[in-house]
Amino acid sequence: MEHYDLEVLDHGVRVVVAHGVELPDSRAIWSRVHGIARRINKPGLMIRVTNSAGRIIILVGVATALRLWAETSGVLPRM
Repeated sequence: MEHYDLEVLDHGVRVVVAHGVELPDSRAIWSRVHGIARRINKPGLMIRVTNSAGRIIILVGVATALRLWAETSGVLPRM
């Protein structure tokens, strides 16, 4: 299990620390990213996911996250 932190950014400034989660792999994090994007649903905001080493593994806009999810039927690639 790997630890991931999810944050919501507005123009690069952290506005919400969504939460830290333990997941089996990075592919599982996309459903969490989608859930946050759906709740926020505000274009212009970004979602940043960092791993336990503090490295950014996902940095995606809310609108892009929603579109990716819709186009791939929720099956997104392993990072």
